[in-house]
Amino acid sequence: MASSPVDMAVVLSTYNGEKYLEAQLDSLLAQTDSNFRLVLRDDGSTDQTLRLLQHKRSQFPYVQWVDAKENLGAKLSFACLVEAALEDPNVNYVMFCDQDDVWHPDKVSRSKREIQLLEKELGMHTPLLVHGDLQVVDADLRQLSSSFVHYQHLDPTQTSLSRMLTQNVVTGCTMIINRRLAELACPIPPQAIMHDWWIAVVASAFGRIVFIHEASIDYRQHGSNTLGASAYTLPNQMYSTYKKKSISFLFEQAEAFRSQYGDRLPARQRDVVEQFIRLKTAPRFRKIKMVYRERFLKHGFLHNIGFLLKLMSIKD
Repeated sequence: MASSPVDMAVVLSTYNGEKYLEAQLDSLLAQTDSNFRLVLRDDGSTDQTLRLLQHKRSQFPYVQWVDAKENLGAKLSFACLVEAALEDPNVNYVMFCDQDDVWHPDKVSRSKREIQLLEKELGMHTPLLVHGDLQVVDADLRQLSSSFVHYQHLDPTQTSLSRMLTQNVVTGCTMIINRRLAELACPIPPQAIMHDWWIAVVASAFGRIVFIHEASIDYRQHGSNTLGASAYTLPNQMYSTYKKKSISFLFEQAEAFRSQYGDRLPARQRDVVEQFIRLKTAPRFRKIKMVYRERFLKHGFLHNIGFLLKLMSIKD
């Protein structure tokens, strides 16, 4: 692959996305800063997604197509895309694009400006992640909420490692990361809950996470979303708690994180990971003490009630 003269890669994984993909691609073409390379991978679509991508790709000045031999799912498909983007030594930043959203015209320029300001402060060798808010819309782009973080009662400023191991507050389609973080986060293991959660945990442990309060995306909610947004209400949280029969995935991700980074973690961060993993097998009443001592908390009372109920249901 020949290197491109741009330092930004926008990675896009698609799967049966024909219904909304064109609007997303058009929003990328409408960016005020179009100096990026679009890195594409289709995860085995059986509709017209591939034909649409082939039709639109000529409108982008820089495109890299990543061949797909199997269906990997969103998490590992995006992992492949990040590794492919890093093959170009000119790429200093990576942004993540979902197939069914609509980007606001200044998303690329604003994201790049914010992360470059952060690099001036902390240096290019610091792993950095910048993310932002989203406008929640329905399938026809009618607004449901002007703020995703308010809609789900999240606090995006709470990004300590203890918090990030418990709940992700970083939405992947708003992220921009620098090359140092992209290199450090790879490979993304199968035990990662999602690619954005894994990258956010790595950033929390080794670098810095910064939140932009303004929304830069219309975050479309429809019946085929891999992950969606639901309002922070008692019925929704009760249903979410019931639906998730187990929270073992949290500990599987933490164990994979410990295995991958081991002694590279700063001492305090290593202790946080160890304490979190011990939480699974601790006696019931000790679990509560550990949760509050180490701040293994979610954001909001209802979120924490659901988390504690699931945690207490794990047998000693």
